[in-house]
Amino acid sequence: MSESASMVPVAFPALTLWAVARLARERGDSAFQDALVGVLDAAVAPSVRRTLIEPASSDMPAAVLPFVGDSLDTLGLGAWISTQTLPEMKEPTVTPRFYSALSFVEAGYFELVGGTVGARYIDSVRAQIKPGRAPSGHSMSTRDGDAVMTLQNIDVALATLRSIDRQPAQVVVPESGDELFQIRWPALGEMLPDASKVSIVASLIRRDAAGKAVVARRLSGLTLQSRSKRVWRVMAPAERVIELHAAAMAGQGLQISAQGMPIGYLVLPDFTRPGLQGVVRFSPEAILSPLVVDHFGTPDGVPVSRDLASRLVERHNWCAPDRFIDLHELCQGLVA
Repeated sequence: MSESASMVPVAFPALTLWAVARLARERGDSAFQDALVGVLDAAVAPSVRRTLIEPASSDMPAAVLPFVGDSLDTLGLGAWISTQTLPEMKEPTVTPRFYSALSFVEAGYFELVGGTVGARYIDSVRAQIKPGRAPSGHSMSTRDGDAVMTLQNIDVALATLRSIDRQPAQVVVPESGDELFQIRWPALGEMLPDASKVSIVASLIRRDAAGKAVVARRLSGLTLQSRSKRVWRVMAPAERVIELHAAAMAGQGLQISAQGMPIGYLVLPDFTRPGLQGVVRFSPEAILSPLVVDHFGTPDGVPVSRDLASRLVERHNWCAPDRFIDLHELCQGLVA
């Protein structure tokens, strides 16, 4: 990588950075947490800071029901809102809501709105609330289409990421059989539910003459097949097997998407060494997207310095930037 390229920031999803900060706080790693808080804070738009971050962190003396919540969760949500264009919301359309920990009625929440507003605080029950809705904001199902960053969903997402850290995904060169390689990771079945065979969208990643990571070639015909709850087989036709073996000898990487979402990235292993194990790096999109129930589609990323980006990738196998080609560059020098 050229010296100028090494200075270019890397874009990461806001919620990925928030999750890493949350886990850093759990470990007592205040320096790492503070670095991520600084990055997230810099990504917050002025309107979101004025209408969400600042009110949430104040005592809100004028509110009937003041907001109470985790400041890191509020910051993560604020950065997420700021990295995408919110659609204009008009009554009586139900809009996304960020509830206070004290919301036991339909009040005490920030309503996320479009345009230049960012958010507005609702501290009284409104007449248009439809009958039969659950009384507690944090116990409502996200299928209602309004509750974001609920306490229950946060707990589930962080528990899943902790589990992945304990059992990171591995690529394994098979001792025998007709598969190209295996992916051993119990959580993959949760990301691809009700699927025993999945078509893969795969691309080879290499370095160009300037040392920049680029997509070398898109591949077709690959499939992902479940062998057990924790082992998946990557199958490829004969002509792809030959091509991938050659790509592995050249040190190329492989990015994988399935069912319309990014799944993972790996440096292709040495296929001449049966039993060889390596690292598979996965995007946490499928794990974190329920926190915001896909209200607004795919946001822009939050820029992160190359130094901090390298630390993020080294710390968690699931901490992936927006683009897997950036991950290919960041993984150079890390233990595969």
